[in-house]
Amino acid sequence: MNDVLTRRLAVYPCLPFIVSHRMTGTPEYTEIFRDQHNRNPGKSRKGVLRLWLIRGLALLCICSLSTGSHFGSEFLGPLKSSLIRDLHSNNVEFSAILASYSVNNTWTPLVAGLLAATLGTAWSSLIATSLILLGQSILFLGRRMSSIGTMAAGLFVFGLGASPLSVVQETIIVRFFSNHGLGLSLALGLVAGKGASFVAALTSYPLAQNHGPLAPFFVATMLAILSFSINILYLRGSRWLASGSGVEPEANELQKMPFSSTPITESEALKHVSAKKRVMLSDIAKLGDVFWLYLILNFLCGIIWRPFMYMAANIIQLRYGYSESDAGEAASLLHAGGIVMYPICGFLTDRFRRDAIVYKLSMLASVLTLSSYIWFLLPPTWTKSALPGVLFFGAGLGFGPLLLVLMVPQIVPSVYVPTALGAHKSIESAGSTISLTLAGIILDEKIFKPPSKHPLGPSSPVPSPRELPTIDPSHQSAIYRLLFVFAFLNFLQLACLMFLWKLDVSKRGPTGYQILSGDMAPPHESGDREENDLDRDPEHDYHLRRVPNRSSTDVSLSHNPPADRISRPSSIPTGLRGDGEFVVTETEITRGKILFKISIALVVAAWMFYSITLLTDLIGRQGDK
Repeated sequence: MNDVLTRRLAVYPCLPFIVSHRMTGTPEYTEIFRDQHNRNPGKSRKGVLRLWLIRGLALLCICSLSTGSHFGSEFLGPLKSSLIRDLHSNNVEFSAILASYSVNNTWTPLVAGLLAATLGTAWSSLIATSLILLGQSILFLGRRMSSIGTMAAGLFVFGLGASPLSVVQETIIVRFFSNHGLGLSLALGLVAGKGASFVAALTSYPLAQNHGPLAPFFVATMLAILSFSINILYLRGSRWLASGSGVEPEANELQKMPFSSTPITESEALKHVSAKKRVMLSDIAKLGDVFWLYLILNFLCGIIWRPFMYMAANIIQLRYGYSESDAGEAASLLHAGGIVMYPICGFLTDRFRRDAIVYKLSMLASVLTLSSYIWFLLPPTWTKSALPGVLFFGAGLGFGPLLLVLMVPQIVPSVYVPTALGAHKSIESAGSTISLTLAGIILDEKIFKPPSKHPLGPSSPVPSPRELPTIDPSHQSAIYRLLFVFAFLNFLQLACLMFLWKLDVSKRGPTGYQILSGDMAPPHESGDREENDLDRDPEHDYHLRRVPNRSSTDVSLSHNPPADRISRPSSIPTGLRGDGEFVVTETEITRGKILFKISIALVVAAWMFYSITLLTDLIGRQGDK
C-alpha cells in the first residue's frame, strides 16, 4: 500500500491535501503524506526555481496554442475593400462571412467549458486546434476558388474551434496560476494573442499586395498548423507540467487513477472528489445576480468591441479619405494597445487586488472606447486625423477583455470557472454576431463605386490604390448612424459596469475582492432535499465561499475549512455574500433560471438573425443575376 500511495503522490503532490479530509486519519497515511509534503520541491530555493521554470514552460505552450486562431480571425479586416471588389460582393455579404465565424461562438464556448471539465483541458484544446486548422484550410480553398459560400463555410468551421480554444486556454492559465500571479499570467497569454492579431492587421494587406491575394490566407494556414503541432506537444507533456507545478488533477485524471490497489477509503474519496469537479450547464442558474449582470455587461461589450475592430479600416478609409493601405495600418494600432496594456493591467490587478482594481480599470477602459466613438463622430474637418480616435480605442481595448476574464474567478468558485468563461464568451459572441449583421445592413448602401476595369480573380495581384473610391456624401450618414449607435451602446455598457460594481460591493460586504474557492459541503440526506435544488443530486452541490481578505501571497484554495464555513441549510445556499462567504438567495436562483432561458433564446435569435439575413441577401443576388 505504501508503494501505491508513494507512486500516486509522486505524480500529484497535491493529492493528499485534496482527499485528506475524506480519508481515515491512520498514522500510516499521515506519515506518508507528511513525508511527501516535506519533500515538496517548492520548499527549497532550487525547487522554487524549478517550479517557476515549469510554470514558464507551461505558459509558453499555452500562449502558443492560440497564435493561429488570433491571426486567422483578424487578417480579413484590412482586406475588406479588396475582397468586396474582387468577389463582386457587398457589405452585407462580407459581414455575413465574418458572422459565420462569430455565430458559432454563441454556443461553442459553453460546450468548451463542459468539455474542459469532462475531458480535461489538454484533449479539449486539441479538438479546438483541429477545427481551427480544418476551417482555415477550407477558407484558403474558398479564396482560391473565389467562392463566398466556401469562405463562409471555412470561417464557420474555424469558429467552431476558435472561441472554445480561448476558453480552454484561459482555464489552463487559471488552473496553473490561480494563486501565483494570475493577472500577469492571463495578461501574457492575451498579449500573445494580441501580438498575432496586430501582425495580422498590419501585414495582411501588404502580403496581398506584394505576393498575391492568396498570401495572407496561406500564412494563416501555416500558423494554424504550427498551433496544432504545439498542441500535440502539450498533450504529451501536460501531466508532467501539472505534477511539476503542484496543481490539482482534473476530473478526468482522477477518474483514470487506478482504485483497485488502494484501500476503500481512498478509493471512495477520489471518486467523491472527481464527482465534485463535474459541473452541469444548469449550474449557471445558481451563480447569483452579480454573475448575470456580468453576462449582460459581456453582451454589450460584444456589440461595441469586435464589430468595430473588423470594420475600423473600412470606416477610417471612408470617414477620412485614407487609402486602403493607410487605413489598414491605422486600424492595426487597435491591436497594438493590448501588447502594451495587458502586462501593465495584469501587474496592477495582482498588486492592488484588494481595492476593486478590476472595476476601476474597467471603468477607465469604457471611458476610453466611448471617447474614441465620440472622436469619430466629430466632423473630420474638425478632427483632421483618425489617429487620436484609434489610440483611444486601442488603449481601452488594450485591457478591457483581460478585465472581463479576471472577473470570472473572483465572482464564481473555481470549479465553475470553465463554465462561466464559456458563458462569458457565448454571450459576448451573440452580441458580436447581431451587431456585425446589423452594421452590414446599415453600411450596405452602395457606398463604393469601384473602378470599372479592376482586375478580378485570385491569381491577379492587388493593386495599390492611388485613386480612392468615390464616396457619395449622402452615404456618410450611414457611417455616422453606425458610430452613433456604437457610442450610445458604449454609454449603456458604462452604466451597466457601474451598477455591477455597486451590486457586487453590496453583496460582498466588507470582504476583499479575492479569488473564490469551490469548497465542498458534506452530502445531505435525501430527506433534507427541497424541490428548488435545480433537480440536482446533493452530491453535486457546492458551498460557494469567498476567501477572506488576505495578501496576494496567502490567497489559496482552502481544502479544510472550519465546520461553520461549510455547514449550510439543506437545498440551495441562502443568505447574502459577505463576511468571507459567497451564498445565493432562493430569489436569485429563481431569477437565474429565467435569465438562463433568456440567454438561450438570445443565442437562438442571433443564429436566426444571421441565417435569415444571409439567405435573403443570397436570394437577392440570384435574382439580380
